[in-house]
Amino acid sequence: MKKTLLQFLVATLVTTTAQAQTNTGKVSNTNFFVELGGIGGPYSFTVDKRLNPNRIDGIGLRGGFSGLYNDEERIFSIPLQVNWLMGKNNSFFEAGAGLTYFHYDGYGYTEGGNYICDSNGCRSVGGKEYAGHFVLPISKKNSFFGTLNFGYRRVPQGQGFTWKVALTPLFNENGFWPLFGGFAIGYKF
Repeated sequence: MKKTLLQFLVATLVTTTAQAQTNTGKVSNTNFFVELGGIGGPYSFTVDKRLNPNRIDGIGLRGGFSGLYNDEERIFSIPLQVNWLMGKNNSFFEAGAGLTYFHYDGYGYTEGGNYICDSNGCRSVGGKEYAGHFVLPISKKNSFFGTLNFGYRRVPQGQGFTWKVALTPLFNENGFWPLFGGFAIGYKF
């Protein structure tokens, strides 16, 4: 599944880049972002494209990937989101909703229950087991987070550098975390 999603994202990026380079009579409305926090997890690389090729505002799609590997944990995520830009000139309010595939391989833990230790070692009895924790408890190695996005985006009229800051609440089957956010810098082409 990860391979298919990654192939889809690469194909989308290549197609979007080719369209941006050949559609010289249309408005530049494709953005590439590097984001700290936000809908992808600890960081992400995303492409954002407006669906109307003649506008820099309105409805758009955003997708990307993220990965974090160290001695203790491995995280891979694929954020996908529908968003809407509303505003004038270079300043826009951005609102969005989406889903992020989240693979987490790290330390698991049990919440509640009791620990029993014997000659075979220690183990948990009772309680709820989790695969790990990233902002919210993660029930399985492969899971999904729902994402929301409320923020400000600064967009040039033509090609150029862009940035944004947003409140990006996350939710899954274990809860809702309203105070997650992100900051991104990017290039509009």
